[in-house]
Amino acid sequence: MRIWHPWWLWECYAAGFYDTTCDVAPDDARRRYAAFLGDSSRFEAALERVLAEWPHSCEHFLSNASMNRIAWLGQAAACIAIGLPACYRAGFKLLTDAQQAAANDTARRALARWVAAREPAQACLPLCRDMARSRLSRRPTRHGAGGARAAKARAVVPRVGARDTSKRSWPIQLRLPAADVGLLLRPETLEEV
Repeated sequence: MRIWHPWWLWECYAAGFYDTTCDVAPDDARRRYAAFLGDSSRFEAALERVLAEWPHSCEHFLSNASMNRIAWLGQAAACIAIGLPACYRAGFKLLTDAQQAAANDTARRALARWVAAREPAQACLPLCRDMARSRLSRRPTRHGAGGARAAKARAVVPRVGARDTSKRSWPIQLRLPAADVGLLLRPETLEEV
């Protein structure tokens, strides 16, 4: 399940993950990045810090299965441990194939631990989404019962300002009939019914 957080909550942003420069020359920064990833114990300790200290960033980026989460973890670990922004990620290519595989395996294990820790909470969300979809599609409407013109949930998104729609309150609450009141879904689980 994809979890969204606005950028101003991302700990990685505040830590300089998206900076375009740092206090060392670009080639030195890439060499430092490669040396950091090559030191598996240091890299693993930094991954643990990322998972512990950056909860919003981890939820936002690691819940997105369509992105390269292994690479993000490596870049985030370098940022939190040695202060290198992600723009020096090319240092990964300075590693040997064996070192690259070891670094990827270390990050993959950290990702697996993060996912496993959240799996019980996420396991029921597809079921909730499917229940809401089936309940909505069976409700009679002025067009008849169910089908293509089934009743649709109306998402309620509070606006922060008259012109500012970028700051929304998540998760979105659905206005459903009395039997379904209290059902809360995140935006990524809302699909056309």
